[in-house]
Amino acid sequence: MHARRGFDEARYTTSHVIVEATLARIGLLYDLEDRVKASSFEERGALRAAESRPLGARLFARWQEVRPPLRPPATVAVAVV
Repeated sequence: MHARRGFDEARYTTSHVIVEATLARIGLLYDLEDRVKASSFEERGALRAAESRPLGARLFARWQEVRPPLRPPATVAVAVV
């Protein structure tokens, strides 16, 4: 997922709460990946399914909630799409 770049760029042009919330959740995904580096393939898959997948699902659900009122040229709108 390369969504982080769009939200990182948006943080300089908007103070929308979704920007910082998204970057914090993406940070949790990076933390998870650091924790599972030394694990076996199967363990990594299980941890990702248990922790990463729900985080991603919540991110996408939240983006769908905030998307309708955003104006298309706004950097945060581009990041959400």
